[in-house]
Amino acid sequence: MFRFFCLTIYVACVLCPSAMGHSALTPAVETTGDLSTILDASYATLNTDHFSLICSPLTAESEKIALLLELAYHHFESTFTGYDFRLRTPEERLRWVAFSTKDSFNRYAVRTEGQDLSWLTGYYSAKTNLVAIVTSEKMAKWQVKTQPALALGVIACPPDAETGLVRLVHEAAHQLSFNTGLQKRRVMYPLWASEGLAMFFERSLLSEYFHSSRYTSLRARRLASLYRRGELVRLDDFISITHPGEATRAIDVYAQAWGLFQFLFEYRADSLREYFSSLYDLEPGFRSEPTLRSEFVRAFGPPDRLERHWQRFIEELPSR
Repeated sequence: MFRFFCLTIYVACVLCPSAMGHSALTPAVETTGDLSTILDASYATLNTDHFSLICSPLTAESEKIALLLELAYHHFESTFTGYDFRLRTPEERLRWVAFSTKDSFNRYAVRTEGQDLSWLTGYYSAKTNLVAIVTSEKMAKWQVKTQPALALGVIACPPDAETGLVRLVHEAAHQLSFNTGLQKRRVMYPLWASEGLAMFFERSLLSEYFHSSRYTSLRARRLASLYRRGELVRLDDFISITHPGEATRAIDVYAQAWGLFQFLFEYRADSLREYFSSLYDLEPGFRSEPTLRSEFVRAFGPPDRLERHWQRFIEELPSR
């Protein structure tokens, strides 16, 4: 029998249907497969319908993460299939590794990715198809309560714990997009397509279930501000950017990536489906900026023809 649970920030409670029944969370100590040479015997696995969360030790926070991942899965599915994107069911449970310390996270990243990622606290790896995160101390503030009369599981997330929540949703979006047929691992995507999709999903989920979240409008306000100040990257140049560049510009580039994906999803959904479908058919590997640009033009037309509609979209953001 399906159950319902709601997630809330502050006092507001928003009901959301979930296909995760009472038996969906089944903690069990399992081997970590190819991770057994990296993770010690203290790591155990919490399985849900669609995810395997590997952590040491299993705690109350583990179930909170698992609940959020299942919510993300079902919201991702309903959001994109609602716009006729054809999604595939992942072939196996999607794996996450949660570390209680930054040091253990750093050691894992070096072993699996071959690079120092100590400046991060979480990432999705297209190489391993895993998400690795450091569990935030603030996550302990999330309260899971049972209200038998309403059969609700309630997760309350205080405002100062929102950052960890957004990180989980963002990385889940990356992993889901590469495991449901929207994107193909090791195919090169422009930043607006990969990061824009993840940020679009962040905002979609938070807007629907976390009405008090400051993250629902943060990037929209920044994008509108960039436009007013004349500091937007020209659309003709932006469509082929693959990395944010200088750190001081990253937050602006990400805001524009979110906006462009949101704009295309709302007003060019058919073309956006065709664009992602055509890229999925490509062979993995590097593609030049001119190639990335030509792929965009083939799907959406010349950027200069979109420019006025794109600007009007930004101008209307404050009233949306």
